Formats: sequence, structure tokens, C-alpha cells
Amino acid sequence: MNSDRIMQKTNSIPCLQKLCTLFMNVPSKLCLIMMLFFSGFVQAEEFQLFQMIDLEGRKIQKAVYSAEDQFIVSLDDSSNITTWSGSTGHRLKNISAENHVPKEILSSPTTQQLITAGLDSTVRIWDLERGIELKALRGHLTAVSALAQNFDGTELFSGSDDGSIIYWNKEKRTIEKRVIGAHPAEVVALALHPKGNLLASADQEGTLRLWSFPDFSLVREFREHFGKISVLRFNKLGDRLLSGATDGTVIVWDWDKEEMGFRLETGKPVHDLDLHPDAQTLITASEESVIRFWNFRIGGALQEKIQLESPANQVRFDETGTNVMATLQIGQIQIWQVGSLFQWELIQAHDRPISDLALSPDGKRLLTVSPDKTMKLWNLQSKLEEKN
Repeated sequence: MNSDRIMQKTNSIPCLQKLCTLFMNVPSKLCLIMMLFFSGFVQAEEFQLFQMIDLEGRKIQKAVYSAEDQFIVSLDDSSNITTWSGSTGHRLKNISAENHVPKEILSSPTTQQLITAGLDSTVRIWDLERGIELKALRGHLTAVSALAQNFDGTELFSGSDDGSIIYWNKEKRTIEKRVIGAHPAEVVALALHPKGNLLASADQEGTLRLWSFPDFSLVREFREHFGKISVLRFNKLGDRLLSGATDGTVIVWDWDKEEMGFRLETGKPVHDLDLHPDAQTLITASEESVIRFWNFRIGGALQEKIQLESPANQVRFDETGTNVMATLQIGQIQIWQVGSLFQWELIQAHDRPISDLALSPDGKRLLTVSPDKTMKLWNLQSKLEEKN
């Protein structure tokens, strides 16, 4: 039996749900296993869960939404790019990128295109609707390790293992500017300023640099981290740059004043961070089994914290800032109410750690990826409305 045949049986899921409802004595986990046996995607009534099982044994590494939720795009460890319906989870197209070996993926914010960074030193653009490669952008000499783009996707930036950065005109598919030796080590993260006039770059050794446009000149350099930078982003106002690293610190940079604003000590390697819509509250996830809250404007830890059973790999506020969502290394999704810190949802989503997380552009669905060879799509809208 192959995965295509399994996909054809998704219409039988409602019947399976009714069967499980009739036999109330059947354990819920056993009921789920029965459903998985008959279908590649599972739609559970409460969460509208869609689960993909790859019978060929491939592990999904990353997944993103395309513009307007039209597609979900996944990348597996055999360099296959697969598109799925953003609304139903049905498999649509499979694209082999074996010669490219993509390691990073980025969806266009305005078109149905995907950008990938590969070990073959190229950046490639894909048409998701037709399932074809549009262009291979050549200019790097080694593997491409980081990607970033502006708000409408017309300008593209890439960094590579040899420390170089290229500024691409995506529409013309040409190099606008190339900086060889932009960093002395592998570029691991790129972040674009909300106004699009500054690019922040970070390398393997913890150095941050700021670049201006259109001349791509070096504006600032910061050397305060003592480990690899794992997360890098500007706040929405663009007056602060935040970086988290394996040295257990989050640093808030007042880049315009050429100084470090605050150093926030988590004590363990930082996995992720997110900013509250109030523009001053920060949450962090680290190798410590705690989600911490900070005021990054005044540089201090808040009293609130969430104690977890295991470290969280990703943390997110919802669109309103009312709830915090976290994915744990034990495969759980946990959702907490901000303020009271009441945990109103705990879902054992995967058998292994959740390695990637994506929220749909409309904020209604949550996508999780795990080394257990599954990708799951969760409908959060009804649950969030119920609790809010």
C-alpha cells in the first residue's frame, strides 16, 4: 500500500469517527490508531487534525504556509518538496530537489512561490501552483545557510557557509550586491528591518552586523554573544534588535545608539522568543524547562513564568496576545492564558519532539512537524474563541 492509496481513503474518516463514538469503551489512543491505519490524514472533530504519515520512511524537516493559506509546503530529508492543500491537507504535488539539497525554505508573502537555500550553493525559486522550478540563483561559492526577504517579497537576501551575503532582485532574478567575507564564519541568521532599509546578520561565532541599503555598507557591529545565535529579529517598531544564543542569553540591542540595551540571562541555550502585541513583553524558550516573561523595554524579568515538563522548542503569542502556545520536546502542544497563566489545553501531538512550528497567515491554524515522520495541522480558531 503506498501513500497515494492511503490519501484516497480520507473520505472514510467521518465514518471512522462515528464508529469510535459508538464504542465509548475503546481507549482514545486505540481509536486514533484505527483511524491512522485507514488514512494518511486524520480529521479529528474537536481540533480538525490532519496528520500525514510518510510510508516511505522520510522525515519532514520543515514546513511553511504559502500566501493566503493556499498551500502548505513541506521539505523532507530526501530533498522532496511537497505541496498540500492549506484548507484540507490533501497532497497536491511532489517536487524532487535531490540535486539542490535544500536546507532552508521561505514562502513568498504575496505570490505562490517558494524560495529554498541549498547545499549546492544556489538559491532557487519554485512555482507552487505548477510544481516547477522557476530559477536557480547562482552567486554563492558554498552552501547557502540563511534567507530573508522584504515585506512584499521583491527583495531577497541570502547568507552562506563561507560568510558571504548576497542581496538579490527577485523580480529580475539578478544580484544587486554581493559582500564576500561579510562574516568571518558561517552566516546562521538574517533579519530585515520593518522599513526594509537595514539587514541584520549573525554568524556561527555570535557576531552581529547591520547593513544599510542600497549601498550595503556596514553600519554597526556587535560582539557580546559567546555562542551561536539561534534566533534574530527586529521588533515591530524597528527600534530594537533582539538576539538569542546558545550561550543562554537574549540581548536587546539599541542599535541606533550603537549599544547593548539589556542582557537577559536564561541560563540555558535559547531556542526561541516572541514579542507580545503590547510591544514591550517578551517570552523566551530555552533548554531550561521554563517559559520566561520579560519586559524588554526596561530590561528585567517579570514575575510570571510557566514551568514545563520538558524544554520548549518554540513559543508564540496568538494574534491578540491573550494566549501563549508552546511546543515541547516531549511532543506536546501546550496553550496558556496570559495573565492568569491558566493552562487550558495540553495536546500530546507527536511521539517525538516537535521540530518545526508554523501559524497560518490568518492565525486560525497551527502546523507542527516532528521527527516521528508526521506533520499535523490543528484548527485553533474555535478553541481560541471559546477561551477568549
